[in-house]
Amino acid sequence: GGGGLSHHPRRSSRMRFCADKRELILVLAWVATVVLFTISVLLLCFYLPSVKPIEPMGLRAIDPLFHAQSPTQKKREPKRGIEVGGQQEFGESSPSNASWRPSRDWINGCVKEFTDGPKQHLVRPFPVGWPDYALGDCIKMCHKCVDSTGCQKDPEGIKCLTWTSRNDTFAHFYEKHLCQSIPQEDSLKVGGNFSVVDGMLELGDERGYQAPEEDEVVVHLRLGDIIELSSDAVDHMLLLGGDPAHNKNFKNGIKSIGEYLDTLESTSLNKVRIRGGSHKFKYYRNSCVYSMCLKQAIEEAGYEVTMVLNGVSPDEDFYYAARARHLIVSVGGYSRLMGQMVERHGGTVHGRQFVKRKKSD
Repeated sequence: GGGGLSHHPRRSSRMRFCADKRELILVLAWVATVVLFTISVLLLCFYLPSVKPIEPMGLRAIDPLFHAQSPTQKKREPKRGIEVGGQQEFGESSPSNASWRPSRDWINGCVKEFTDGPKQHLVRPFPVGWPDYALGDCIKMCHKCVDSTGCQKDPEGIKCLTWTSRNDTFAHFYEKHLCQSIPQEDSLKVGGNFSVVDGMLELGDERGYQAPEEDEVVVHLRLGDIIELSSDAVDHMLLLGGDPAHNKNFKNGIKSIGEYLDTLESTSLNKVRIRGGSHKFKYYRNSCVYSMCLKQAIEEAGYEVTMVLNGVSPDEDFYYAARARHLIVSVGGYSRLMGQMVERHGGTVHGRQFVKRKKSD
C-alpha cells in the first residue's frame, strides 16, 4: 500500500548498534565504579592505621587537687608504692606526663590530706633501727666514728649501745681501715678517703646489697632534723623550696617539687626510686609529709615511682644510692658524698648540687 511504512534493514541495524553501544557504556561505567570503590577501600585500610588523632590544643586541665589530664586522656592510676621500713603498701604504674607541675592549691590539698585528712595515718615515726648512726659524718670526720652512740629498741626494752661496737657496719670498716691509723688530734682534718669508701662498696657487693637498674633515677632525700627544724612550713618547701636547719650556707637547699620535676624531665628517664630517712625517732612529721607529697607529685607527672624511707639498714641505703647510674642529691655532706661516688664510678648526678663550704654541713 502506498500509505504504509516501508521496512529499511540498514536503519534497523543502526538502531540496534546504538542500543548495544549504550549498554556497553553502562557496563563499563559500572565496572569503573566498582574498581574505584575497591581501590578507595584498600587505600583507607592501608592509610588509616598510620594516622594519629590530633589532640585539641588548649584543653589540658589541671585539677586543683590530685589529677592533671587532658579531657581526651584516660584517667591514670599512678604507682602508689610507698615503702616504710621495707614494707610496700600499694602499687601500679602510670604513663608519662612529664610537663605537669603542681599548683599552690594542689600542694595545699596534698599537705592537708596527710596532716588532717584520710592519709594522716601514714605520718608516723620512721623505723630507726640504728639511731644516731652517722655514716656521712664518720667518713668526713674520723672522730665521729668513735664518738657517736645510738640505741636500738629491743623487745625487752630500750637497749642502748655504741654502734661502733658492731663489727659489720660500713662505719666500722671505715674506722678500721683509716681512722685507727690517724692520731686523735688530726681526726678533724680528714675530709673523706674515697679509696676506703670504694672498699665499703665492694663489701656491699660481696654481701649482695641491692643496686638500682641503669635506667632508674635515684632521688636521695635528706630528711629528719633539717626538715623538722627549718623555719619554713612544709607547704612552702614543696612549692618554693626551703632553708635547711643545719647550715645557713645552704639557703633554699631544700628542693621544691618543681625543681625535682624539672630535673627528672631533663633525664628523659621514667623510673624513679626515692630513698631517704631520719636517724632520730622524734624527727618525722614534716619529713613524712614532704616526702609523700613529693612522691605523689612525681607520680602525677607520670613517672613510675617507689619510695623507701629508712629501709633495711643505713649501710644498704648508702650503697644503693652510691651505686646508681643516675642520682639526684639532697642538701648536706652525706648526700654529696653519694654523688661523688656516683661520679667517681662513671654515673651522672642530675640537677643542683651543693658545694662544700664548711665542715659542719
